[in-house]
Amino acid sequence: MLSVEEKRESRCISRERAFFENIIVKFKVFKILSNKYCNRRKRYELCAALICGIINYENKK
Repeated sequence: MLSVEEKRESRCISRERAFFENIIVKFKVFKILSNKYCNRRKRYELCAALICGIINYENKK
């Protein structure tokens, strides 16, 4: 059996994991992590930055 403190810590970890998993899913919607990126590397960085901006904007609503 887990103590009360261990249960609290486990819940905190699972909340954080779920939050980051949801962000990764949002990133995959744009297909940037789902497939091999074939364009220039600088464009990848720009595309990733733009997608991060969109996701941050949606999360702040």
